[in-house]
Amino acid sequence: MNKFMLSLLCLVACTLTLNAQIEPAKAFKKAKRAYTAYNMDQANNAASLPEASEMINIAMEDAEVAASFEAWELRSQINSTTVNAAYNAYSASVIAGNAQEIEVSTLELANQAYSDAMKASELAIKKIQKSSMEGLLREVGNANYNAYSYYLEGKKYAEAFPHALNLTNAHEALVEMGEFYFPAAEDYSSLLYAAAFCGKAAKAEEAKTLYRKLIDMGSDNSAVYSDLFNILIEEGDEEAGLAVLDKGKEMFPDNQDILYAEINYFLKNNKYEQLVDKLKLAIEKEPENKSLYSILGVTYEQIYKARLASIGSENEETNMLFDSAVEYFGLAIEKDPEYTDAIYGLGALYYNKAAQNSEVMRNLGTSKADFELYDKLKAEMDDLFNKSLPYFQKVERIDANDRNSLIALKEIYAKQGNLDMSVEFKNRIQTIDDGGSNESSYFGN
Repeated sequence: MNKFMLSLLCLVACTLTLNAQIEPAKAFKKAKRAYTAYNMDQANNAASLPEASEMINIAMEDAEVAASFEAWELRSQINSTTVNAAYNAYSASVIAGNAQEIEVSTLELANQAYSDAMKASELAIKKIQKSSMEGLLREVGNANYNAYSYYLEGKKYAEAFPHALNLTNAHEALVEMGEFYFPAAEDYSSLLYAAAFCGKAAKAEEAKTLYRKLIDMGSDNSAVYSDLFNILIEEGDEEAGLAVLDKGKEMFPDNQDILYAEINYFLKNNKYEQLVDKLKLAIEKEPENKSLYSILGVTYEQIYKARLASIGSENEETNMLFDSAVEYFGLAIEKDPEYTDAIYGLGALYYNKAAQNSEVMRNLGTSKADFELYDKLKAEMDDLFNKSLPYFQKVERIDANDRNSLIALKEIYAKQGNLDMSVEFKNRIQTIDDGGSNESSYFGN
């Protein structure tokens, strides 16, 4: 071991010994002096801030010191100042073009500062102590605002949540004192929503409370209702979720956020009957949105399948539902001729109806009537397969590695007796399954 390392170890050992020997009352005084020195000349006394932090933590190990308002106030101030200094340095580094990250342990001091301030508030008995809480809460608010802002800049919403929550609580504590952190009500409302949004990302129980608080305040942000609805639905509380959504619809009858939240809910739960009118309303509001037409096509298709399954054969209603599905898939394609979701959807619609005929044909008997029905169904099936084929070909032309369209092409060509083409697409599917990709489209050549 070289002399430098030996000297360094001795210095560390001596420092630890000296700290262990410092009496808590003296450590508290040292913390106060160091913190005062830092505030008097931050540039030249930068080292005084970590010294103040070290001394106050030693002091707080003593029960008598920890029972005083002044100790909790001082530690809250030191921790807040440490976070603010780190954030100021970070902001300067960003401006200079060499952004330096802030240590997570430093940012966590903002939480500690808030906790310390709450403990100080409990111990504030004297008038002067209660009066000093106003300044302390503002300092704590600044530290948590900076920590929140830092995480928000990095889109780390879950990490930002505790600091946003602390800031809202600090503001509310100041309001109880007849003061405020946010002078404008809209600024507080904006932060409250941001805290709720971050809480949603963090899956924090407090998020629901924050959203409900915004609703009680009469928030004009429609996302408050759709966000809370989504949280409650994810938790399985359908009744409460739909109640929130109903209230949102009353407040914002023409709002798309709430409408889409409802549409997504019905889609996720396969409630297609309720979807039709919602999707048509959404199309009225957003007529160029191709996905809405395609989803309505899927919706009509699902209702068609359910009706057919329940009655066992086609009738006027099922034909109307099938035609409606064709219509809306077609409208989606009109909006975007290369919209593969709708192109494949329309191809699959014809293909699946052809497959239904195939299933019926497989179960027919050997009577003359059965043979006649077989011929009729086969003619319809062949026509439907022929109708579906161009749509799958077009999807393949746009995306040579769309596995679903390749499977459909393989099956159709096999049913048509074109084995060479069926093998071609079987090989193309195998290429994908082996981890490769088809370099070019068969129909694009």
